[in-house]
Amino acid sequence: MAADLIADMREIMMTNEIEPSTVEKIIDELAASWAGINVYFSKRHAEKSKKLHADILSDYKNGMTINQLVVKHGVSQMSVYQIIKEKNKA
Repeated sequence: MAADLIADMREIMMTNEIEPSTVEKIIDELAASWAGINVYFSKRHAEKSKKLHADILSDYKNGMTINQLVVKHGVSQMSVYQIIKEKNKA
């Protein structure tokens, strides 16, 4: 996983025409700084999450079932239930 991230970073920097020696220096420094630390990258940005929640709620209000929402939006049933529950709290 970490090796994939480093490879992706190296490719992105090379694609953006950063000097190879600078790329390797950055990779080495990041590896030293972050060694042994688990990092989580969210799949969704806050703006995308807000839109996703709004879309799910809109579809739910328009009569879509939980299973239909799961398939359409590519989320778990638990996520759909949590989104609906949060909205009902507000």
